[in-house]
Amino acid sequence: MNVPEATQRLTFREANEADAGFFLKLMNEPGYHRYIGDKQISDLARAAAYIREKLIQSYRSNGFGLWLVTRMSDGEPLGICGLVEREGFDGPDLGYAFLAEHGGSGFAREAAHAVSDHAERMLGLAQLIAIVTPDNSRSIKLLQKLGFSRSHDMVFPGTDELVDIYCWKAALN
Repeated sequence: MNVPEATQRLTFREANEADAGFFLKLMNEPGYHRYIGDKQISDLARAAAYIREKLIQSYRSNGFGLWLVTRMSDGEPLGICGLVEREGFDGPDLGYAFLAEHGGSGFAREAAHAVSDHAERMLGLAQLIAIVTPDNSRSIKLLQKLGFSRSHDMVFPGTDELVDIYCWKAALN
């Protein structure tokens, strides 16, 4: 399975339909709606469909996607972190979201670092982007710690929302 290597505290795996309860909870947190968007995941069936149609399809089509991040010590799902292929962008988008109860623990940074490393070493990607709302200061700080720098802003396709685009280039280039 093509997933990032485990870190000191975290493991990664592909999501499956059995994870629908976790996705229902994560995708309905206020922070998820505010900074990522309301994906209309209102029940387990819709969560399972999202996993099947978006995540599993991405693993098959792209060889990557948003992976489920679990705590190594007990296997508890904490969040998601991975790569999203978006039409019209210069490289995959590094995306992440963690349950609010795990905020401030460094899990997002640890996971995002592992995914960036995996993108460079295992997938051979020369650059990644990250899409962030201008008021998401925690995410901006995390991206900067990972070596991303602000490139430009744009209106996110299909919406009227202004977002900032951050870019990261592999060290090997």
